[in-house]
Order: sequence, then structure tokens, then C-alpha cells
Amino acid sequence: MIEKREVHLAAAYSGLSLLVLFLILAVLVKLHSPIVGTIDQFGFRLAESVTSPFGIEIAKMMTTFGGPIPNTIFAVVIATIFWFWHKKDASLTLLVSYFTGSVLALMAKLVIQRPRPVDPLQHNHGFSFPSGHMVTTTLLILLVTVLLMRYMQHEALQVVLWMFALAWILIIALSRVYLRAHYLTDIIGGGLFATGFVLLTVLFKPLVMHELNDMRKK
Repeated sequence: MIEKREVHLAAAYSGLSLLVLFLILAVLVKLHSPIVGTIDQFGFRLAESVTSPFGIEIAKMMTTFGGPIPNTIFAVVIATIFWFWHKKDASLTLLVSYFTGSVLALMAKLVIQRPRPVDPLQHNHGFSFPSGHMVTTTLLILLVTVLLMRYMQHEALQVVLWMFALAWILIIALSRVYLRAHYLTDIIGGGLFATGFVLLTVLFKPLVMHELNDMRKK
């Protein structure tokens, strides 16, 4: 249990660190820091250098599946599967963590109120920071992956699952900048927030429950 406790503590500290970095970036965005502008212009220049009609269509298709609405539907469906698979704790963890994280990210959008990039290749509504696509995709993929790890015994399957998870998150992240639907810092902010939130809430939870059980025994 000591080794597991150290892992959970490391996850909690990592999660807190990522959330602090998110807050720092949010402040820089709100204050229109030149550093943020430099990062965003780099992202757009890189995207423009590889833009093509075929690439635009592929990016639009990918980003459609990674939107907040599809992700929310996927979260509910997967949670339902967990429930009927008699994994009720996983089902509730997925739903509570996903919706809590999504609402907090939406609140951040309303506080920062960053306008969208001008002349996007795909029009979107709402504020820009943090990216809703990035937040909900990262929340969903990481939550499902972490929860499935509890029931997977074969390391090869775990590696394949993690490779798929990280690849899909990267695809959605790149597609949003490629379509000029988000600034690069919107994507970075969404990734920092969602990853930190999952590390702090899901991986830290077993440690909290263990400590509470120890207190009850005493």
C-alpha cells in the first residue's frame, strides 16, 4: 500500500502543478501578455505551412467527433455500459468527474472571455479559452482510460489503450489549431486543466478513501 500511496500522492501533486500552470496561463491570456501572442502566432504559422484543402476536410471531420456535445454523449453511453457491467463506482466516477470538469472549464471561459481567432476555417460560437473540444476530449479519454486500467491485466493491451488515447487527444488538439478555431494557448490551457483535474480527482481519490478508512478503524 505504501507504493500505491506514493503513486497517488505523486498524481495529486502533478495534478495540482498542472492546475497552477493553467491558472498562470489564464492570467497571462486575460492580461494579453506578449508571451501568449508569440505562442499563438507560432501555432498559426505552423498550421498555415501545412494547410491544404484535403487537410481541412480531414480536420473538420476529426473535430466534429471531438466536440463537447459528442463527448458528452460518449461519456453518458460509456458510463451506462460501466453501470450494466456492474462497475457502478467507475460509472459514477466518470459522470461526476466529466461533468464537474466540463462545468468548471465553462466557468473559466466566462471569466476569461477571450474572443475567437479571426478568419477561422471553421466557425464556432462562444469564447475561446480554454478550448471546449480540448477539455472535454481530454477529460473523457483520460477518465475512460484510467478507469479501464483497473480491469486490464495484460500490459500490451494497456500500452495500446494509452497509445490510442494520447493519439486521439493530439489529433483533436492539432485539428483545432489547424482550422484556426482556437489559439494554441487555448489548446494548451485545455490540456493543462483537464489533465490536472483528472490526476487530482480520480487518481487521488483512492488515497483519500484509504485514509478515511484508517481513521474509522482507529
